[in-house]
Amino acid sequence: MEKSYPGMEMQPTNVTVVVPPQVFGKEPTQVTCGNCKNVVVTTTIYQNGGCVYMSAILMCCFFIPFTFIPFITYQCKDVTHYCPT
Repeated sequence: MEKSYPGMEMQPTNVTVVVPPQVFGKEPTQVTCGNCKNVVVTTTIYQNGGCVYMSAILMCCFFIPFTFIPFITYQCKDVTHYCPT
């Protein structure tokens, strides 16, 4: 039997659950949307990022005729995932 002392009460405990962010690849992925709460397959959009510009600068320094290649290939581009709804 627990003995309670005056002025000492059990304090409620707060449990915090930390969910790590989901890492997406370059392909559309099935996820539960955080806004609409539906299970959807993401829509992907490729955008020029730092890798594209750095590759273009390197190509410009060494292979000037091939400077445009990073801008037309998908390998160097950043991918943004969107909910289709």
